[in-house]
Amino acid sequence: MTPKLSILLPVFNEEAFIEAQCASLTRHDYDFELVIVDDHSTDGTLALIQTLASEDDRIKVFSNHGAQGIAPTVNVAYGESNGEFVTMIGGDDTVRDNYFSSIDRFIGAADGNAVKLAVFSKLKTVSDDSRFDGQVIPRGRRGNRSGPCMVYSRLLAELIYPLPAGLFQEDAWIANVAEYLADDVEDVLEPNYNYRIHTGNTNPRHLSWEDFNVFMTKYMANYTIIRERLSGDVDAVALAKIDNLIRLGELRENGDLLKILVMRSAPIRERLRFASSSHRLLHALRSRFYTTFSGW
Repeated sequence: MTPKLSILLPVFNEEAFIEAQCASLTRHDYDFELVIVDDHSTDGTLALIQTLASEDDRIKVFSNHGAQGIAPTVNVAYGESNGEFVTMIGGDDTVRDNYFSSIDRFIGAADGNAVKLAVFSKLKTVSDDSRFDGQVIPRGRRGNRSGPCMVYSRLLAELIYPLPAGLFQEDAWIANVAEYLADDVEDVLEPNYNYRIHTGNTNPRHLSWEDFNVFMTKYMANYTIIRERLSGDVDAVALAKIDNLIRLGELRENGDLLKILVMRSAPIRERLRFASSSHRLLHALRSRFYTTFSGW
């Protein structure tokens, strides 16, 4: 029988957190499959998830022969999935009690093989560092356009996967395909996912300015790939938005704060976001007052 939701879970050295994530899912009786692919972990992750799979037949475990990286590992997970709807989560997080009920309002009666539907939810941060703990992201009446907060129909997932080669991170690709190619986009307005912030995040908050600058340059390179891959499938308005992000990324890398702020073709929220990461001092202020400046 085809499950309603396929949850893709790529893992690498998640022994400390993975049991809590799996428990947060399996305590519910929702119709899902959890497809875990281990990317050649060097700790006890593989043995642990194999034990968990033996206790709940909704968990399917696969392992790579040698480390492949995040995108190839996610592609393996997608290839082994068969649910009507698809999402990808992290091994170091947990879902909240309302996770399944909040998304089922939109996907429960829909045919994932017949509609291009995307559902975006909010998340709540969890951290031992009080600067980063307890933030609901994003603010306002929209869901988060990041990996664990995105659920999409199988018909839309066929346009997302396999993830393109060369991506530094997969979130931007998935979010842009879902945003621009979906026929229907819905937002869950309450947080249903706990996102753990720690030093091992793929999107780290504890980097020095120098390391953060390198990270952002690599991340923004994703948008060149996104533009190339989507240029024949989206309209001029969508391409203009992507072009704005590429230009803002270039200005940020060059530290051109004034040019960012006066770039009227981009929304003020985007200009402020890039401005805050364009200079050492502004980066330090944003890190110090994370809950004030994040989520807009």
